[in-house]
Amino acid sequence: MRRSSPPPSADRRPTGGRAFPAVVTTAAAISTTLALALAALPTTPPGPIAAQAPRIVRSLDAQPAGAYGHGFTRIAADGARVFAIEGDRVAAFDLADPIAPHPLGHTDPLADPTLIAAGTGLVAVVIHPTGDADLPSLALFDGRTDPPSAAGTVPLGACDAASVAVAGAWIAVACGAAGVRIVDASAPDRPVVATTLLDAGLAWAVAMDSRRLLVGGATGEAAREGGYAALYDVADPAQPVPSSDTRWPAPVVAVGLGKERALVGSRDMHSITRLAVVDLDADIAGGSTSPWAVRAERTFDGIAGGARIASDGAHAFATFPVWIRGESKVLDVDLTRPDAPWAQDLHFPWHTVDVAPLPGGLAVDDGYRGLVRYGRGTDAKLAERAIVPTISSPYGAATDGTHLFVADDDDEFWTLDIDDPAVPRVVGRSALGPPLGGWMFPTYGGGLALGAGRAVAVRGPAFSSIGDVGLVDLADPLRPRPLGRWVAESDPGISGAPKDTYSFATTSRYDPIDLGNLVLVPSHDAGVTVLDVRVPAAPTFASVLARQGGCGSWRGRTWVMGNCDVRGIAAADRTVYVAGSEAGVLIYTLQDDGTATAAGTIDVPGEAYDVAVVGDVLLVAVAFAGERGGVRVIDRQTLQAVRSVEGFAALRLRIAGDTAFVVGVDQAADVVGSRDAVWAIDIADPFAPVVRARIPLPASADAHLRPAHVARIGDVLAVVAAFEDGDGPSILLYRLTDGEPLPAVAPGATLTAWPTRAPSASPGPEEPTAVGEPGTTATPLPPTVAPPDVPMRRAFLPMAMVRR
Repeated sequence: MRRSSPPPSADRRPTGGRAFPAVVTTAAAISTTLALALAALPTTPPGPIAAQAPRIVRSLDAQPAGAYGHGFTRIAADGARVFAIEGDRVAAFDLADPIAPHPLGHTDPLADPTLIAAGTGLVAVVIHPTGDADLPSLALFDGRTDPPSAAGTVPLGACDAASVAVAGAWIAVACGAAGVRIVDASAPDRPVVATTLLDAGLAWAVAMDSRRLLVGGATGEAAREGGYAALYDVADPAQPVPSSDTRWPAPVVAVGLGKERALVGSRDMHSITRLAVVDLDADIAGGSTSPWAVRAERTFDGIAGGARIASDGAHAFATFPVWIRGESKVLDVDLTRPDAPWAQDLHFPWHTVDVAPLPGGLAVDDGYRGLVRYGRGTDAKLAERAIVPTISSPYGAATDGTHLFVADDDDEFWTLDIDDPAVPRVVGRSALGPPLGGWMFPTYGGGLALGAGRAVAVRGPAFSSIGDVGLVDLADPLRPRPLGRWVAESDPGISGAPKDTYSFATTSRYDPIDLGNLVLVPSHDAGVTVLDVRVPAAPTFASVLARQGGCGSWRGRTWVMGNCDVRGIAAADRTVYVAGSEAGVLIYTLQDDGTATAAGTIDVPGEAYDVAVVGDVLLVAVAFAGERGGVRVIDRQTLQAVRSVEGFAALRLRIAGDTAFVVGVDQAADVVGSRDAVWAIDIADPFAPVVRARIPLPASADAHLRPAHVARIGDVLAVVAAFEDGDGPSILLYRLTDGEPLPAVAPGATLTAWPTRAPSASPGPEEPTAVGEPGTTATPLPPTVAPPDVPMRRAFLPMAMVRR
């Protein structure tokens, strides 16, 4: 991905009653988009409603102001200094203190950095600048400055860069079919390509020290004939001399160079990874061509990914994922013991991205948690010493007006200071609870909500387990701590009967509600679980709402979906509104003990994905209704649908002051840029909503699968989203400013009457129908006070359970 640097932060200046500062400049792109959006809105006059007082509504400008939460993709170390590719920048850390990692800052943004190596004060990064047919270049940095300072750049030409190594003032880059580029960096501000090695194959891996260069790759263009490894004498790196080479049964994807031996990693077309310790000639000056002796080897099938190897001379460290087991391995290989080299195996959940040797230890880029520092104990075994965490997969966000709180898939809760969005800071962190087990994949999250002095976070793993609900004490936001935890399987109130555990599954990424003594948890596929939290340390089950006839059933050979697809929820006084997808909006009257009486349902076109209460108005996010999707305005007193803002699939609603921020997907085919966006809608008069802005999200934001969360603190908007490829920041920060006045609010300007549907009985899942006109009385639902007694419906696959 390519990203531009964020602009300087705008001044914060209050304006007359608005929630945002006065505009300094108006972004032409936002204005143009807004004008097109206004022109495209239907002009049907609204129905009769109370007279609206004239008011001025301004457009909203949202300028990118910062980002946080990139996962590390590759790491390298020079002594105790670790350098990590973090999004489009290189981050530096001092890990000399084994228990207190010290961040050293970031470089300026780079053009799509992909590979990194470090040594002797140099940091080499493979980048992909635009404007040059996307051919890669090698960017050099002085790794002794804080942060690393840019030195020079050299184009690599037609190079499919796969590996890079640094030795002194020389750098080797494996370029696939283009061989190996040897770069002279003796003048770091003027690096040059000194020579290119061409072998009969694809160069995929390199390792280098002051005297030797080890190259590995595949033979033949199809990379199926096998692999090779070759050793060169680089006493004069500008003129490498072949020393010895050998054929390999499978393509060589990684190599590590020791003093007398090497570790060679290969992977064949059947996903079998092989690690082999081989002897190298001690005296290579004589040009020996003796074959290499394999001293020890291990193979891993389990649908393993390709290995990555790093070495400090005495030890080599290999890491690779084992997909079928939902874990990764890091192997500590002692090259000084050729007959017993396998010193230690480290296991990590899901995927470990990279490793880098440190003096007396190891840095591991654990893609699940962050940068982990290991040290050796008296038994020479590696043990975890410290961690530099990262927010890589967030699933919930909320704010108390001062701090941004985020929960992520890594079972962690974060407190961030985003007062300066260009430099967001983590100021608090806590574990949500012990890791949860699941098949093949780690836990994923649900939603996050704030209550009085606490937060409620929902967790749920893939496939097998049903997750839990955690309460976090926020008496001191800088020191959040676990307060209580509810697990359905251990609740004595429900464990004695054969309940459908999916009734309590946390498979929705929508937010819970904290009502003081009760917490309501939406479940994507089985209603709303109500918890009694009068004793926060020990929440208990109270009831379950909105289970409309089960999730589905078999009819012959056809699976027919049911109406239990719950998304968002909202509450006002004792009334609870549930966005029930195809079932519309379900209404309940909640009692003090957590039981509820169904009060009615409101039909919407498409599917109801979220709801929010604003005074006498209920806002409904409508998705999958074509151009009729958007936000519907429902009068809570009459249940009439009186207004709508249309033209996009609305997935999530978040109210902040007089503005509703709606995450959705644009339905227009001619929208420039990403189809995923955040719509800002003025709701100072909730009966007359006006679109103020459409804020595009990055193209890789997976908003339609994992709807982004939005939180506003002052004039800073935080959009917390996951990314399809794991690349990019998880927290996008925008500076909000008032723009130009919009046309006067008048019938037909930006509003439309309810198009075709009205409150009515919830239709069946197979043939949804709409009856009645605006004002039709809502239809009562039967009371739901407890989950139905049905057999458990867990899916068991023929594979082992992985517990973390």
